[in-house]
Amino acid sequence: MAHSLNLTLKIKQDPETQAQVERFKKDFPNLQGKIAEVMKKSQILHFARVVLIEDKDDQGNKQYKLLQVLTEYDGDRKAYTEFFRRELTDVFKLVFSLAEGAPALEDLDDPDLFFNFSRDKDIRPLGNSVSGDPEDHFVFSAYGNLTVREILNALGDKAPK
Repeated sequence: MAHSLNLTLKIKQDPETQAQVERFKKDFPNLQGKIAEVMKKSQILHFARVVLIEDKDDQGNKQYKLLQVLTEYDGDRKAYTEFFRRELTDVFKLVFSLAEGAPALEDLDDPDLFFNFSRDKDIRPLGNSVSGDPEDHFVFSAYGNLTVREILNALGDKAPK
């Protein structure tokens, strides 16, 4: 059964961080290949996207307000979080450096601290989990309870390489 993560981080509003977010946005295509490679390697991730939400200040200047990492994945939340913490440490350190109230970058090497921070910033969608797990979110899947591995196996030679 697929689970979701709606990691939503408030971006610091100081000029330096706003400039860093602009650089992150422009550089994201360079990170995208590495991120996609790790996501594929996981064989538990159905879908993922990174969203920047911006607004205008009182003078009409663009300000980045939120950064979201939105995913649907298979399996245990803690194992999922730990896999990506280990595999994309540098990316998460960059992302968390932009966020209000994020742990110190060296603290992100602590699996429990990383997990708890990520869980705290996971916005619950509307609806109730179909799994009955109170930690779980409502996620519709046209594939029922099939996992990524089961779907890839069913595709056989047609599966993306």
